[in-house]
Amino acid sequence: MTTDLKPFALSDLSALKSAVSSALDGTVMIARFEGRYRRGSQGNGDGLFMAAILAAYFAVLDPVCLVLDLRDFDYEWGNTILKAINFFYEYGRDADEKDKAVVIVATGETRRSLDTLEQTIKSGKRIYCEGIEDAMSSAEEEARSYLA
Repeated sequence: MTTDLKPFALSDLSALKSAVSSALDGTVMIARFEGRYRRGSQGNGDGLFMAAILAAYFAVLDPVCLVLDLRDFDYEWGNTILKAINFFYEYGRDADEKDKAVVIVATGETRRSLDTLEQTIKSGKRIYCEGIEDAMSSAEEEARSYLA
């Protein structure tokens, strides 16, 4: 029996672009996502792509804080994005890990849309910032507090 195999890449799930880096001491992971998050259930692949990227890097880097850089990201609505913006609560293995902070850099319509979604979230720890410098400062403070 011959099986035809089709190559598959995580990037096949979404047109979003991603880049991940780590702070020098390894405590903070920075994930930048760019592009348009499709609306509603059409965006499920985008949310799953984001979560898969974060989970893969988290497994290798094991940071204590995550910065989501969404400055060049367009989001209107859809709840699968919760897997990314509430990453530690969604994927944490215990109560301590579920309480790690996700610092989100977003402005404009994306920020307003995330604020609307935020009203439905009852768990996890998220901090919103308008600039990457403020986000990194908040993330470093969260990491120090978590490790203390």
